[in-house]
Amino acid sequence: MPEHLLLTALTKGNGYHTGVALRRLTQLSLDLVGETFWLKARNALKAPVAFWPIPATWVQDTPTPAKPTFGISHRGWNEEIPQSEIAWLCDPNPADPYGRGVGYMHSLSDEAEIDEYAAKTARQLFFNRATPDFLVYPKGPEGQTAEMSPTEVRRFETDWLNRLQGYWKSYKPYFLSREVGVYEFSKDMQALQLLPIRNQERDIIIQVFGVPPERFGILNNSNRSTIDASDLIYAKDVMVPRLEFWRSYLQERMVPEYDDRLILDYVTPVMEDRDFMLKAAQFAPWAMDGNEWRSIMGLAPKDEFDGVYFVPPAVTPVNAAQLGVDLSEPDIGLVEEVPPPTPPKKSLSETMADAITRLVSPVIHNTVNVPERSVTIERSEVHVAPAAVQVDVQPQAITVEGAKFDVQVPEQAAPVVNVKAPIVHVAAPTVNVAAPNVDVHVPAQKPRKELRTVHRDANHLITKINIEET
Repeated sequence: MPEHLLLTALTKGNGYHTGVALRRLTQLSLDLVGETFWLKARNALKAPVAFWPIPATWVQDTPTPAKPTFGISHRGWNEEIPQSEIAWLCDPNPADPYGRGVGYMHSLSDEAEIDEYAAKTARQLFFNRATPDFLVYPKGPEGQTAEMSPTEVRRFETDWLNRLQGYWKSYKPYFLSREVGVYEFSKDMQALQLLPIRNQERDIIIQVFGVPPERFGILNNSNRSTIDASDLIYAKDVMVPRLEFWRSYLQERMVPEYDDRLILDYVTPVMEDRDFMLKAAQFAPWAMDGNEWRSIMGLAPKDEFDGVYFVPPAVTPVNAAQLGVDLSEPDIGLVEEVPPPTPPKKSLSETMADAITRLVSPVIHNTVNVPERSVTIERSEVHVAPAAVQVDVQPQAITVEGAKFDVQVPEQAAPVVNVKAPIVHVAAPTVNVAAPNVDVHVPAQKPRKELRTVHRDANHLITKINIEET
């Protein structure tokens, strides 16, 4: 919506401040103090149409559950204003999140005072701090003190000033009839290190606010690249966080007073990186038409350049089909999940029988040697021919409810291992198969759709996958 009461209030301010002055005062107060207050001026429909800034020093009390009002006091004006009539923009204090706000200058107070006092010290040098530039005194013979009467001192001072004071009397000599001593006070400004101190405090303050030094004209360690990048850094790291703070507060606290459906936003100050766009466009100049090139140059579009591409003569357009590249995504068909069956409850005897079976299962210690020709590959199945397996079984004693049983497991031939990708079913616990490398050449096949049916057990583990071509 290009026109709205809230936009008008933010743009035009109030009867005393313009919209720019209102926003400037608000942002300065947020950065320095950490909070600011707006008094809402409403129209006949009780909608805010203007905002009057109130300094944080005027606000004596903030709302509490027992007293939901703001206490304002300034030059004899004391007022209790309801909480609904004042907008409180606050940057909370981490040490007291339910109290007053806190700004950057709370942490930079020492640096600001040091810089201020260094400036005052340099200023006082021009007011001589009640000290003269030099002293003139009479000198007597060695080891003796010479004195001048007060009358002689005043006459000497008057004559000195009459002869030497003034612009047109500079560089004139002054002749004396006796030896005098002169003591000159030191005025070495470099010994005070005022300039390095002020530069150091300035850099600390700038770094806390995150503003590039080029924005303040500090170009000691700058070049063309850093100067150009300073605008991007200032907009992205300094302006955008403050704009987002304003937007979020106004969206949450002010917009509902007009209409809950409204969404407040701002135009981002982060500019486009034209250098990057130009460098990227130089690698493929034919990828943009004439109007896109004009936009990079900052010119308005023209109809005669719309859809016109500048293709070099040596460039031949080729599509993916001519290169034989298939850009279509493979279709694997549908995957159907079959819920696992509910395992039946077993009796105590069946449970004990399963435990005995697990304890007496044979362990294969020898290696199964499979010759090369015993491997047959058909589509996605691998069949391994059975081979002789030596089974080493140790007698085990099993105790069930106080009774002891000796279970002997005879030798048996190795089972057949059937491997079906991607699930492998092995009857024996451990099978080590030593087989040579097999090179499989699968001819190219046309894309096909498959229907996969996944079976799971009671523990939700995949037990079987049926693949059907469609």
